[in-house]
Amino acid sequence: MELPQRLRGMEDSDPEIARGMTRVGQALADLLAGYGYLSVDVPVLEATELFLRKSGGELASRMYTFVDPGGHRVSIRPEFTSSVVRAYLDGLNTRPLPLRWQYQGPVLRYERDVEGSHRQHTQVGAELIGASGPWADAEVLALACKGLSCLGISGHSLVVGHLGFIGALLESLGLSDRARLFLLASVSSLKEEGPAREQVYRQAGSLGLLPIDGLKAEPPSALAGEEAMTLLERLGESNMPAVGVRSPDEIRERYMRKQRQSDDPARFNDALDMVGSVVRVGGRPEDAVRQVRGLIAAGAGQQELESLESVLEALSGYDLQVPVTLDFGLARGIAYYTGTVFEVQHSAIDVGHSLGGGGRYDGLVQALGGAEETPAMGFAWTLDRVVQTLAADGASAATESRTPEVVLVRPQEPSAFGAAVKEAERLRAKGNAVESEVSQRSLDECLRYAKERGARRVVSVSVRGEIQESDVPEQ
Repeated sequence: MELPQRLRGMEDSDPEIARGMTRVGQALADLLAGYGYLSVDVPVLEATELFLRKSGGELASRMYTFVDPGGHRVSIRPEFTSSVVRAYLDGLNTRPLPLRWQYQGPVLRYERDVEGSHRQHTQVGAELIGASGPWADAEVLALACKGLSCLGISGHSLVVGHLGFIGALLESLGLSDRARLFLLASVSSLKEEGPAREQVYRQAGSLGLLPIDGLKAEPPSALAGEEAMTLLERLGESNMPAVGVRSPDEIRERYMRKQRQSDDPARFNDALDMVGSVVRVGGRPEDAVRQVRGLIAAGAGQQELESLESVLEALSGYDLQVPVTLDFGLARGIAYYTGTVFEVQHSAIDVGHSLGGGGRYDGLVQALGGAEETPAMGFAWTLDRVVQTLAADGASAATESRTPEVVLVRPQEPSAFGAAVKEAERLRAKGNAVESEVSQRSLDECLRYAKERGARRVVSVSVRGEIQESDVPEQ
């Protein structure tokens, strides 16, 4: 009798590898706990609509989706963030904002049948819900790097982009909403010089975004059905319904009713050249920002560029000892990102992959049914690749589990954030679990929050590094 075969892209782990995954996962979880991130768990199976509502066509095409015995269209989770936000909206948000949550478990995404491709990975990640601004972004970026450093990994680097800037730049160029969505979804393609630009232009014509041969383009119904659906999904419309709620024909009809105007070809060409030039900029942060400012019109995306610079300035307070570069073409392949995006890369990992990454997704809570826009940012490490890199580096992870005292550290004024970060890092090094105050709340507000969080004390830090400790009242 023929033995059952392991599915392509799925891996078995021997006892040594399994123990290593457990040890490293626990070490990363302990690090996140040291920053105040509490563990949550979410189902491995969710309604397909959850992931289609805001994740975009690229992720949708890689999901494992099927109809369950009850007739519901469901998917194995391809990422955690949508499920965590769904849980937040579903009643898991009993604590005051900001919420710091961490999670750990498998995700599945389809990959082509090529040597070395993996379709199941284990993620360890964190979400910071309800906090915005450079301090919040810097905390998440720092965590992603520090977790690897604490394991003993060296040689990793942080690559940062900003999709909010690309979105603002597109908005300044006078394009239709459809064209902006299309070009935003084409960022990865536009990073490649040569034929990629013309392919993007031809695809825009096929979608009815541009006139063809001087005539108004026919609507997308002229395309073959499957090709049309693929192209429409890649537009990443936030209001495109989930497959199963409306039929493919209904989706096409609805799309064609709404989208009858084509963009001016000259304006679209200019935008294509501008975006193509910008997304190929990368390197040392100060050099990359200077180069981008030289490419764009005065005022275009200026607020977003200044926001990015503020994040990098706040990040400097963590003294990461990890190289930081900017990549204005970093897109991450998921449509819900709205601001800072990033990846942690390492030479031991194949090009096109990373040890982890994430970004800001301020619109996702509202897109999934929340009453108002809620700032949020998160990331995840790919545990399998982290363990692989540890083996390549000959490093070993610290594995001791602990239940540390919880402390909340706050700057007395905005300019004291750097000093507060240094104090928080000092307390963590002594074994405390420390939350950094990133929302500029008063001492009284922090004491109330700390009481609900279970923290014993609030440490206030002045710009000169002076410390004031306040015990959290029991009653």
